[in-house]
Amino acid sequence: MRHQDLDKVKTLLAALRPRLQDPTDFAEIMLDLRSGTRASRGRVRLLGTDPPAYCLDAPGLHVEGGADEMEAALLRLLSPMDAARVDFRERGGGWRIEADGRTVRSSRITPDTQPPEGPSRSAGERRYRIRIGEADALLETLGFLDGAGKIRNDRRRKYEQVDHFVERLEPVLEELAATRDEIRVLDCACGKSALSFVLNYHIRERMGTRCRFLGLDLAPGVIRSSREMADALGYRNMTFRVQDLRSWEPDPAFPVDLCMSLHACDAATDYGLHAGIRSGAAAIVCVPCCQRELLRQSYRFPELERGVLRHGVLRARLADILTDAMRFQLLLASGYDPVLIEYVSPVETPKNLMLLARRTGHRDIAAQEEYMALVERLGADIALGRLLGLSDRGKGDWNDADDRGHEQPG
Repeated sequence: MRHQDLDKVKTLLAALRPRLQDPTDFAEIMLDLRSGTRASRGRVRLLGTDPPAYCLDAPGLHVEGGADEMEAALLRLLSPMDAARVDFRERGGGWRIEADGRTVRSSRITPDTQPPEGPSRSAGERRYRIRIGEADALLETLGFLDGAGKIRNDRRRKYEQVDHFVERLEPVLEELAATRDEIRVLDCACGKSALSFVLNYHIRERMGTRCRFLGLDLAPGVIRSSREMADALGYRNMTFRVQDLRSWEPDPAFPVDLCMSLHACDAATDYGLHAGIRSGAAAIVCVPCCQRELLRQSYRFPELERGVLRHGVLRARLADILTDAMRFQLLLASGYDPVLIEYVSPVETPKNLMLLARRTGHRDIAAQEEYMALVERLGADIALGRLLGLSDRGKGDWNDADDRGHEQPG
């Protein structure tokens, strides 16, 4: 290889060095080599991550070592070649370096986001984000696929929910990707983490954006299961921790961009929202579940007591509505712009209300005053208000054994 070409290749490999020093998304390096009329191939694979260790295998060459050793070995291997192609592959794409004896060029390997071959969709049919034929390893690990490669009937409803969730989050994810090199996601009361896994796939492999996930849950069993699934998929950008949300503290080493909570029971949703607010997350999203706090405090509404609230089912449903309305007001008061939407049909699940909030940094004092007036009117409040220091009613919340912050079956 010409001296000037080797210098260019050296510069390009040096730019990839941080990817070798942090192999979170590393897949492999594939080498296509030519010396005269002789063609050969080589490969770099990952041996371990702590510390990062690699192995380079090529005809007549076997080298093991860290990032610096790999970079030096690659240059030594490429130096006598007349032409070479180096494909640095990672989840979501990678980079290609080509030297043909005349020029050296580099290009981005982008993820293939085209739908798999097959019959055309009928007009009006929705476009799935987590598709059969593209995400089979993920879908199989999450238990969505049967032996024939189709969505299992008993998991179709859950599959529809998580795919709709990704669809609803797409505009937020695109906004985050436009302003960040990496999206960091905090999953509060993560449960078995199905949502984190599909978001990880979508962000990294379909959008081509680097990301990291931290999942928190009180139940050691679901944390262990999530870790096993991450290992099986090779998703090294995911960390799962047994953690009580009530004692969670923001970590400067993991600044949160997106905070989410799916079907976290009762006040666990409030603790998830509070985690997002405290961390200054750019976006917060939750799907509330089991809103019981107002019921436990026997909230009052004199005008409705005889005709409406004497019926337990109506009292419970109104409590759900009031709880989410109060959360909406508190997000406004905390510098967020929230919206409430139905993210799937009520036929799929009655817990289909999504609260999605983008950070503005401008606190709405009028919304805080409205919340306080409603607390006085009802004689009850919610955990998020107390966490934000707005009242001390209802102490002793979140006492039910089943409401300790796990994702519930969807």
